[in-house]
Amino acid sequence: MRARGSVVILKNLAYRESKIELTEQAKQSMMEESLATLVRLPILHIGEQVTDLKVGEEVYVDPMRLMSAIREVIDEEAIIIVRSSDVQFVY
Repeated sequence: MRARGSVVILKNLAYRESKIELTEQAKQSMMEESLATLVRLPILHIGEQVTDLKVGEEVYVDPMRLMSAIREVIDEEAIIIVRSSDVQFVY
């Protein structure tokens, strides 16, 4: 996987595989509740235009930005895709 532009790909620590079959609405609701508690998200990949962040750093992204971010599971890894400008600070 390779990020492009000013994209930052974060590890989604809130993702949990469920043994119980949930509706899409229930899954979305659970994910939104979990995302609000995340404060230290590790960077997995950065786009070529991102110069002030490094892979492996832990960052804080405003929970409202996380709610609207793209969330996917790629190669069995749960990720969150945000813009570099969404990152509020680095730990």
